[in-house]
Amino acid sequence: MQYTKLTLFYIFLLIFWVPFIKTADARKSSLEKWLQDKWCREHKGTTNAKLNDSSRCDCLTWKNGIKIQFKPENWMDTLGTAMNYSMRTGLRGGIVLIINEKKEKSYWIRLKTTIKYHELPIDIWLWERYKK
Repeated sequence: MQYTKLTLFYIFLLIFWVPFIKTADARKSSLEKWLQDKWCREHKGTTNAKLNDSSRCDCLTWKNGIKIQFKPENWMDTLGTAMNYSMRTGLRGGIVLIINEKKEKSYWIRLKTTIKYHELPIDIWLWERYKK
């Protein structure tokens, strides 16, 4: 059986790159878990607290059901999640927005402005993970 160069290239990718991608995803998720645990512990909360509908809250404190967002561009979805946590817990909603680059700060401004404009019962925290 004769393989074309393109076929050999695809085989090479499958053998060498797919395991690398899975490893990178595992490192990313373990970093996110570590950051979530760190923030929640510092605020005397419980991570992955089970709610009354069997869903899980990223961090539950005495005052807030908190969504920790690692992708600031998803701030709108996070807003809905925080409102759901509030409804499920009877506490205020909360959002920790983690930004890794200065240019992502615009998402923080949008989030803060939306919450203020609609007078939503959501507390927010900004976690800047870049050198200023």
